[in-house]
Amino acid sequence: SFNLMPAVLWEYGLKSALQQMTQSSSIPVKFVYRQEQFTHPLPLDIRLCTYRVIQEALNNAMKHAQTDRIDVTV
Repeated sequence: SFNLMPAVLWEYGLKSALQQMTQSSSIPVKFVYRQEQFTHPLPLDIRLCTYRVIQEALNNAMKHAQTDRIDVTV
């Protein structure tokens, strides 16, 4: 149940949660987060949705892409 709503997402925000996710990947991930693009803090439901979409995309890339590196840009 911990991964349903990661504590790091609540406590430290989307960037930290995504950094943690990409750092724990079995394939090296280049992670870029462009905070300056956001003029207001994102609502929690948008942060959670974004986290889940990137999580699923990362999992799919690891399963099916047959690659040695993944790039994630937000």
